[in-house]
Amino acid sequence: MKANNLYNDDEKDVKALSRAEALALFGQERLHPKIKSPWVVVNAQIILTGALCLLVTVFKGQLGVNNLGISIFFGGILGVIPTIAFILLVELVKRSVSFKPQLFVRAMIYGEFIKVTLTITIILLVIQYFPNLNWLAFLITYIIVVQCYWLPWVVKNKIFK
Repeated sequence: MKANNLYNDDEKDVKALSRAEALALFGQERLHPKIKSPWVVVNAQIILTGALCLLVTVFKGQLGVNNLGISIFFGGILGVIPTIAFILLVELVKRSVSFKPQLFVRAMIYGEFIKVTLTITIILLVIQYFPNLNWLAFLITYIIVVQCYWLPWVVKNKIFK
């Protein structure tokens, strides 16, 4: 008795769906992406980081560099830079001459690895070069900025279309 192996390359009986079959199976709504470009999420992360830095500057009453502002800035950077690296890698694979779904899945996995590695690297650099960092502000800003991934699915308006 042969075991059913999902990853067996010998079985090539996969049939691609036509557009009509895909529409019948999934429906019109599921075939359209929620956002046109992942850069919309990066823009939202950058705007949110800037707005948080500006709010702290206004309410703290200190113009110029302060530990709280730097902490919020680096918390935002901690979310933005790995996202940009991930998007660049995936876009590079999508635009390659020999695009294959296997390469795309591999790029997604490598992209996540790069995101985690960059996140850890940025945290270590911040620890080394900014010892007076406000860790609570740093981590809260990072958590808020990372939540921008959910905005296109939560906010239903023309901003993300």
